[in-house]
Amino acid sequence: MFKQFISTLLLLIATQSVGLAQIDTVKSKLEIEKLGDQIYLFVQQTNIANPSSIVFVSSELSVVIDPGFEQMQSVIRDSIRALGGEEIEFVMATHFHTDHAQAIGGYLGNTTILLSSAQSKNSTETELTNALSSEETYVLKLTNEELQVHSMPQEAGHTGADAIFYFKRANVLVVGDYLFQDMYPIIDIEGKGSFDGYFKNVNYILNLADESTKIIPGHTSFKDPALKYLSKKSYLDYLSRLENSIELIKALKEQGLSAEDAIKKGLPDEFKDFNESPKYVSQDRWIRFIYNQL
Repeated sequence: MFKQFISTLLLLIATQSVGLAQIDTVKSKLEIEKLGDQIYLFVQQTNIANPSSIVFVSSELSVVIDPGFEQMQSVIRDSIRALGGEEIEFVMATHFHTDHAQAIGGYLGNTTILLSSAQSKNSTETELTNALSSEETYVLKLTNEELQVHSMPQEAGHTGADAIFYFKRANVLVVGDYLFQDMYPIIDIEGKGSFDGYFKNVNYILNLADESTKIIPGHTSFKDPALKYLSKKSYLDYLSRLENSIELIKALKEQGLSAEDAIKKGLPDEFKDFNESPKYVSQDRWIRFIYNQL
């Protein structure tokens, strides 16, 4: 059964991984920001991606959400120890793209891997997973903190196997790639994601947040200096811009323009910053993606 679970989990990581080059550890670093009592954001600034890892640190145990790249784990463990944390007892992932979950394989056997229902539906290894229905929230008690593991109402969203995490006391909401700060998002259709499901799940996220919630993106902005998290208002502003871009692209298609003609025409300058390098999704790619979804 244990081998079956490992095979299932590694298959998820393999099949939902984005193609990435090799990390240059010399050019990589870990940026750390405290989010609340015992909760830290570790941004893995590498030569190919900047995924967010969220870490709960205590003298009893430590928790890592989105461990990210294998090559970054030694510095993550060293940083947890430097912050006074004990060994990592729980590891979780918002989804299984390589930049968020590649390192999970290295924790199997020594650490509890906690999954949402969409992530664990193919596994019956109950000692390692907690199967959650889309209408339920699993609560993990952590010293003075309560960590809620939320299954998404739409199984097909960013990918076909997503989860979000809420630290209740600190009011920190970890949303993974339902937020690419200052960038067009990736919606992984090949990884069983869904355009409609993505935005329906975004509404679920918004209902969890209040005006004081710190919303943690899967990828922070590449701008310098960059905020490491957004308020609900800032997230709504970002979503409004995305919705406006979609409506403009929809209008171009309704005018009879082909995708290539729409790409040549482009979007207004108000979206210029979303297309600035470095980025994950160019304006051309976003227009073509929306055309395909429409």
